[in-house]
Amino acid sequence: MLALPESMKTDTVKKVLIDELEKEFDRIQKGDFEKCLNCDDGGEQGYYSWLFDAVSDMKDDRAFPLFVRIGSPTALVKYGDKGVRAILEILKTKSTCNAKSASIEALVKVLAPNKEGYVAQGAIREQTKKALMKTLEESKHPDKKIEWHEYRARECANVRIYIVRAAGYLAESEDVEILPIIESLAKNDPYYWIPGGKRDEESNRKYDVRDEAQKVLDGLKAKRLEK
Repeated sequence: MLALPESMKTDTVKKVLIDELEKEFDRIQKGDFEKCLNCDDGGEQGYYSWLFDAVSDMKDDRAFPLFVRIGSPTALVKYGDKGVRAILEILKTKSTCNAKSASIEALVKVLAPNKEGYVAQGAIREQTKKALMKTLEESKHPDKKIEWHEYRARECANVRIYIVRAAGYLAESEDVEILPIIESLAKNDPYYWIPGGKRDEESNRKYDVRDEAQKVLDGLKAKRLEK
């Protein structure tokens, strides 16, 4: 925590840091950047990021309502089940793939097996799976008529790539419903891009989501053979 000596990591100091983060967040929300007396060479954003990281690493319950206000999946995920529930609520408020991306990335991490720290189990795991599958359905390839189609398509592809990885984790835990979904994505996901200078021919198309799904399938097969 801010490289403070152990003797300074008191309850009082932690509360001061939480209050300071809330004050900085409120100032930024109001667009008041003029009097950042505590800023170092990183400026306003540098100070806020430094403070944010310090408070989120504390995992102090008193900071939880603030991180819900901020809407930060990276901080909330550190709080286990209640953090995941908050992320799931945040995800419901997002309408575009780009806006959903941070929440999806955080939810994928809580499903990863064989890692230190928190792994979602039981009901919260099922809720996470349901939200990811819903997002997969909603993040279909956008119509080419929409504005900035190429960028919107790339954003949705990134979300689906995250979800493919999560599906792999679920399959590892013997979730029999999930394997057909991965197989379908490996064969049919529509997103592709063309390397610069090449023509739009099938042989030149790069199917990133399909490739990720196939990679997951290959990994699952290898793990089964190892058993």
